[in-house]
Amino acid sequence: MTERTSTESRSTTESSGELKTDGESQPSPSVGKSIVWLIVFALLFYGAVIIYGLVYGGYLVLIEPDRFSDRQAVEDAIRNAMISPSGIAMTFAIQAILIIPLIMWASNFAHQSWRKTLAFKPVRSSVLGLWFLVYVIYFVLQGIAQSFVPIEHEDIISSLAGSSHLGLALGMVLVAPVIEELVFRGYLFKAWRHTRLGLWGTLVLTSLLFTVVHAAQYSIMLLLYVFALSILLGIAREKTGSIWTPIMIHSFNNLIAVIALVYVGMV
Repeated sequence: MTERTSTESRSTTESSGELKTDGESQPSPSVGKSIVWLIVFALLFYGAVIIYGLVYGGYLVLIEPDRFSDRQAVEDAIRNAMISPSGIAMTFAIQAILIIPLIMWASNFAHQSWRKTLAFKPVRSSVLGLWFLVYVIYFVLQGIAQSFVPIEHEDIISSLAGSSHLGLALGMVLVAPVIEELVFRGYLFKAWRHTRLGLWGTLVLTSLLFTVVHAAQYSIMLLLYVFALSILLGIAREKTGSIWTPIMIHSFNNLIAVIALVYVGMV
């Protein structure tokens, strides 16, 4: 009788859209809405590039109408600006303005704040230190793999080498990790984790999407490392129950890349 009552109670809880997590009954974003929001986030992510291009193009035409009276000249200038350190930094800023407030709004429910949905839960320093150790192991293994299979960099990466651009550095270390983790290890992870996908289905699907986002920037070999890093970030989110863990690891990973690429000029 007790077992039957427990089963019925669990079924009622699940059918109402709530799940037991950390001893509390918490509603998750529905799968259908998560797909809609994923499309919206993607449109805004790439739309920020278009917005920057349009604004920059309009600026060029206004300040130098004689030089940029030709459409091809404007398009070439916009294309070059988009892959410049300043252009990428501005794109990061536009993405932050458009996406971060929207993620928080989409994650806010009547009985659950965006902080719970996105898992803004404190993490003990000892636990965080352990996961940074795991990241170091990943980093060492990646370095060993690169010694056997060198990475070929795309032109956009090579163009950033040695630029020492502060805005670009801040965008890569702070803005990009926050946006990407809120979307992939925050909203989508919460929406899909307790579906039929389960943990590993959620890890693989979010990591595939995470890798696709970076497809235009990196070579195939580097995209494999991005996928592996995304799996690590997802496991860290699962085990610690906090979005802070993947955000901080992601930021640290990008900090290493910024020092090596933007300031040292290693390609």
